[in-house]
Amino acid sequence: MILQKILRFAEEDLARVELEIRQHLHSDVDQIGEIGRYLLFSGGKRIRPILLLLTAKLAGYEGERVFPLSAMVEFMHTATLLHDDVIDHSYLRRGYPTVNSRWGSALSILIGDFLYAKAMALVVEDGDPLILKEITGVTMTMTEGQVMETLKTGDLSLTLEEYRRIIRQKTAALFGACCFIGGVLGGLPMAKTEGLRRFGLTFGTAFQLVDDALDFIGKEQRLGKPVGSDLREGKMTLPVLIALQHATPEEVALIAEFVRSPDKSPTAFHDIVAVIQKYDGIEYALKEAGRYVEQAKLELQAFADGPAYDLLMELTDFIVKREV
Repeated sequence: MILQKILRFAEEDLARVELEIRQHLHSDVDQIGEIGRYLLFSGGKRIRPILLLLTAKLAGYEGERVFPLSAMVEFMHTATLLHDDVIDHSYLRRGYPTVNSRWGSALSILIGDFLYAKAMALVVEDGDPLILKEITGVTMTMTEGQVMETLKTGDLSLTLEEYRRIIRQKTAALFGACCFIGGVLGGLPMAKTEGLRRFGLTFGTAFQLVDDALDFIGKEQRLGKPVGSDLREGKMTLPVLIALQHATPEEVALIAEFVRSPDKSPTAFHDIVAVIQKYDGIEYALKEAGRYVEQAKLELQAFADGPAYDLLMELTDFIVKREV
């Protein structure tokens, strides 16, 4: 499996990142560290730090700055999860009770704020103005994506353009920032650094498209949350939007009733999955993810072959194969 190959290749580097995460979780308020450790060490794959580590190696960087910056992007990602779970009223994350279901929404929001502040402190400590500009910009972009998704929750008139903008801003932008930072660390010309950002953006878009498909066809023990969580929360993802384009008035009414009703019965959900499959909504999302994967791999072709290049290529292919 590709993640095991990456672990073998970058075992020492990933161990350094884990150490940075543990060290920077320290707080005089014990519960901040307790809750932070609970979420940060409950099974995350560290995809974003891995991308930063591998793109930095691809760019020829072998220094120490990569470790706190890799911890920084994981703090940012984890902060978004804490806030998302409050917004979505989620009770499971990676197979464990969410922080908001265990400690309450107030602490979930505040710990998310703490992790964002830690992330910003690490960027300031690094001292590179390009990286600082990138991270402050991507934080605003991610927030705009989350706001747009929240405003469009339950809106069956969401357009494909709006949907793609949401996933680009909310999810893909941070992947792009990770890869951009890798290029900055390696001192690459800006054209190649921007190429790495484009790689991350297309990688992240494919990643989210597959997530949206898995919400209907994945298994709860692998997803770490109930199947159909997005639709139950009123999120209009690509499989649903494709089905809505072709559905009969009766089928549209079925989806609308499920989204708006507090009673999310398993029978109604299975009926909706049947409608989505009837119009190939899941297959469409996976094919679109595959197209983004091919775009991402094209961006990498500007770089020389080597272990980091090969692993990034394999990781990109893995996106559309995971748990499908």
